[in-house]
Amino acid sequence: MSVDSSGRVQRTTVPCWHVYYKTGSGGDGLTGVIAWNTAYANVGTICNLSSGIVTAPITGLYHIYAQFLGTNDSGGGMSADLTAEIDISTDSGSNFNPKSKTFCDITTQGSAGYETTSVHLTISLTANDQVRTNVSSGHTYVENIDSPYSYFGGYFIG
Repeated sequence: MSVDSSGRVQRTTVPCWHVYYKTGSGGDGLTGVIAWNTAYANVGTICNLSSGIVTAPITGLYHIYAQFLGTNDSGGGMSADLTAEIDISTDSGSNFNPKSKTFCDITTQGSAGYETTSVHLTISLTANDQVRTNVSSGHTYVENIDSPYSYFGGYFIG
């Protein structure tokens, strides 16, 4: 931690992550556990960019968020409702349980449209607890861009 001459506090090693999925080509729709593969921030390498799973490095309170853009399986307009969640495992990844869910209803946009939904969660985690996102129905839109519509992040509060 450092304090500048104006009294501003900077904590440069606070565990945090903000990740998204970069396709390597055009748009696509993903479902299931998302293996977020690109990071804007990944302090302490808290998020595994091969699996998209975050492992809490220390016990404490965390704020976690995710955003999903509803799409079909190939990146076009929604063809089904989207349900997504933040899952937590307290047993080294053997079992994950949803702790917060979000939902997009296709009837809002119809089959030619897209709808964005987000989920936020503030939760106490124990060191080595694991966190992931899961699109349990429908698809979320990903693309080969650095301004993503779908992403996952969080940070240690204390």
